[in-house]
Amino acid sequence: SVLGTLSIKRNHPPLLARDALVGKWVLFYFSAFWCPPCRRFSKILKKFYEEARSIRSHVEVVFVSSDRSENEMKEYLSIQSDWLFLPFASSIIPDLSRRFGVAGIPAVVVVSPTGEVISTKGRHEIETRSSTVKLLNEWMGCESEECSPIVTSL
Repeated sequence: SVLGTLSIKRNHPPLLARDALVGKWVLFYFSAFWCPPCRRFSKILKKFYEEARSIRSHVEVVFVSSDRSENEMKEYLSIQSDWLFLPFASSIIPDLSRRFGVAGIPAVVVVSPTGEVISTKGRHEIETRSSTVKLLNEWMGCESEECSPIVTSL
């Protein structure tokens, strides 16, 4: 995993990213509470995530905050789905932004269980999708509605 031994949270207690994300398709969501387009897109992503999880349980969103304070980040997360998130102001956040070429927010980067970047245009793809199933299958390289989960071992 890109994040390895970094502590990642959903609620309490924190988890090791490599354990929480093993075998998962990860949508890194770069966003912030102070950003109006982010707040609008978060509602779309929340619905997409709920649909995706009902179809394929091995999809996770990892919230990557550009918030100005930890309280802002917590307030933003309180109205969202049950997303994983990086610790506020983590030193890995600028590294992830550079690695994935994130130039602005909101942005969604889709990463496979093997760590391969599948899409850096996840936001646009989610906003314009005709169907959640079709988009998941496209990301996962499936030809049909029946896509087997791809799980990697530790």
